Amino acid sequence: MTIKTKTVVIDGKKYLEKSFKKVVPVSDYGISKIKGAQIKSEANLNVQFTIDDAADYMMLKGYLNNKLVPGTDEPAKDSYGDVPSGDNVYDIERLKNNPVALVNHDNNAAGIAGNYIHLSEDEQGLKFKLILRPIDSVHNPITKDAVQAWSDGFGAAFSIGGQWLYDMENSKPEDNLYLLVKAILHEASLVGIGADEYALSSVPSASKQDDKGKGISDLTLVESVSKYLETEDDDYLKHIEKLKTKEGK
Repeated sequence: MTIKTKTVVIDGKKYLEKSFKKVVPVSDYGISKIKGAQIKSEANLNVQFTIDDAADYMMLKGYLNNKLVPGTDEPAKDSYGDVPSGDNVYDIERLKNNPVALVNHDNNAAGIAGNYIHLSEDEQGLKFKLILRPIDSVHNPITKDAVQAWSDGFGAAFSIGGQWLYDMENSKPEDNLYLLVKAILHEASLVGIGADEYALSSVPSASKQDDKGKGISDLTLVESVSKYLETEDDDYLKHIEKLKTKEGK
C-alpha cells in the first residue's frame, strides 16, 4: 500500500495530508514461460506431475476468487451475490490433495488442463499459480483448445467449485447479498466467463497502463520510475533495469 502525501489548505492554514492508495500488484498476475527446474521454487504445494527440468512450461498466476475489488477496499460481489468475508474463507485441503485445473467444471479425466502448484489466501482473495500441460501432450480437442487459449492470453477467467457456507444472519437475500464465510473447494476451472469478474490470470485493472494508456514496455525511464514509486511493483523495476541497460550501450 502506497502512502500519498499532499498539502491542503483549511481555513487559511496549510496542512500535510497523508492518504493510502491501494494498488493492484501487477506481478501477482500473468503468463510466463519457465523451465521445469524452476517449478518447485514457485510451488507451495506438492508437485505431483513428472517434470522435465530442461523443458519449457507455461505458468499462469492470478486469483481464483476475490474478497475485494482489486485496487480498492470495496468488498467483491460475484454474479450470484456472494461476498467472501473473513480471514480464513477458503478451505483448500481437498484441492491441495488433487490440484488439477479442469476446463469448464467438467469432471473428465481428459479435461485436465494442468496442475495448481501454489494456493494461498491473503487480504485480496485466493492466489494461485498454475502449470499448464505441454500442448503436445494434450489430445482432447476441447482441453487442447483451452490450454492454447490460456497460453496465448485469449482466455484468462477462472471459477471455483465446491461447497459454500454462508452467514445467513447477516446476509440479505432480498438484496442478493450473501456473506460467504467458508468456501470448501473441490476444484477450480478455466472458464470463458467466471461468476467472479476479477478471478483472472490477467491484471483486472489498468494498473499496467499510465493515464494515456501506455503499457509497461512503452514507458520511458522517468515514467517507469514514477509508476514504480506509485505501485512498488517489480515489473516496473525490471523495465527500469532494461531501459538503463539500453542507455548504457
